[in-house]
Amino acid sequence: MQHTRIAVFVWCLCEISVSAHHSTLAFDGTHPTVISGIVATFNWSYPHTSIVVDVSDGGEPGGIITRWTVESESLQLLSRLGWTKSSIRAGDRIRVTGARARNGAFAMRCRTIDLPDGTSLSCFPTQEGP
Repeated sequence: MQHTRIAVFVWCLCEISVSAHHSTLAFDGTHPTVISGIVATFNWSYPHTSIVVDVSDGGEPGGIITRWTVESESLQLLSRLGWTKSSIRAGDRIRVTGARARNGAFAMRCRTIDLPDGTSLSCFPTQEGP
């Protein structure tokens, strides 16, 4: 009986850790943010993919560039949605819709990405999520 209690306790601790890791509370899903820019890097790696996007202020050449980090889901989930490691490449101009970081950082949680060829990639199985 004691071993069972210990096993359940350890399992609960692991669940709390995993839930915290996958939390989207840091992002404001109630106010969608849209950015457009040039992909600096596409990190197709575990535990989650991410994209670094350089967004211009739209000013004259040499204007202000802001570097955004766009977080997305696991390789397995994105693969099921049709993504591949070559879906996005450095130098691509993309448009990202998602949930911006609540702390005002230039970071967001991906909802959809529009590619240069007109393809739209979803970051979730449905449009639910941040």
